[in-house]
Amino acid sequence: MNMSSKRNTYFACALTLTLLVVPGCKWFSSDACCGDDSECTTGVEHPSDGSPVVATMNNEPIITQASLEKEYQQLLQDQPQIAQMLPLLGGKEGLEERLITALADRNVLRKWVTDNKIDGQDEYQKEYDRVVATVTDMLNMKYFNKQNQVIVAEKQVKEFYDQNKESMPELLVSQGGVKAVGIKFETKADADAFIKKAKDKKNNLQAAAKEAGLANKVEDFKLVHAQSIGIAPVLRDKICAIGKCPALDVFKVDDKAYWVVKASSKEDPAYREYAQVQEQLKRFLEEKEREKVVTTQMDQLKKEYNVKIERASGQQLEQMAQLQDAEPVVEAVAQAEAEPQGQQVQAV
Repeated sequence: MNMSSKRNTYFACALTLTLLVVPGCKWFSSDACCGDDSECTTGVEHPSDGSPVVATMNNEPIITQASLEKEYQQLLQDQPQIAQMLPLLGGKEGLEERLITALADRNVLRKWVTDNKIDGQDEYQKEYDRVVATVTDMLNMKYFNKQNQVIVAEKQVKEFYDQNKESMPELLVSQGGVKAVGIKFETKADADAFIKKAKDKKNNLQAAAKEAGLANKVEDFKLVHAQSIGIAPVLRDKICAIGKCPALDVFKVDDKAYWVVKASSKEDPAYREYAQVQEQLKRFLEEKEREKVVTTQMDQLKKEYNVKIERASGQQLEQMAQLQDAEPVVEAVAQAEAEPQGQQVQAV
């Protein structure tokens, strides 16, 4: 199977799973629930819009051309990235074929759940209530956030970029740094003697090391910058402080570590161009500003609704901890006794 086929197969599976959980109507109601042009019984969709029938179940329509088009447009609205993949899926016709299969599977699954009374099981109902509550909370937050949109001016985005490009990894292409190699000696005298040999070799540290039989002790630090790891911090800072390259010098790390370092070049940090990250930064700043606005409004609503947080005192917390520690003992005693008996805001 080639890469394109694998990608299409993966997408088809993902599409099917997505549609299986899309809430097209009330699953377990005999009331009409799929809009004015359709009705559902036991969760199965029965569109009655008068358009040509595409699929049936027990001789009853479950997909029509109109309901298919509605689902198709909704899918593109919910997942805009699918539009870019249409050529890989055979265009609209190819996507509709996958959509028909997914919609049919969805109705089969709904009927199977009700026919086998799966939805009547306590475990199912508990999970159903939990999932509905979670989705409801997400929807509530979505609409609460929509009432608290913010506008971040382009000037703010550019200022943020300039002030944070050196500290945000997302904006950094290369740390830059000093390209260096070095060799360690235990005494300053040995280091001084070696650097003299290196200077005699026109500052060629590797050539001097080879001549002295120390080639295997030369360490290539590559580009040394402020975040470099695997190098002694003292040595790292000294190398980073080198102003002009090429340079050859002796650096003391401690009483038994003297490094002869050859810095061959220095590279400045490279950052992503502003135009490449402008939109992402704008959304990031808008989200930060909205968090502030939402937090403020939430605090106001808590006051308006007279919300009180009852925190346990230190003594109460200690008593609760003691009770928790005692629970295993209490349970063991009880068991032993029982056994004998059997809006829109402008950011500033």
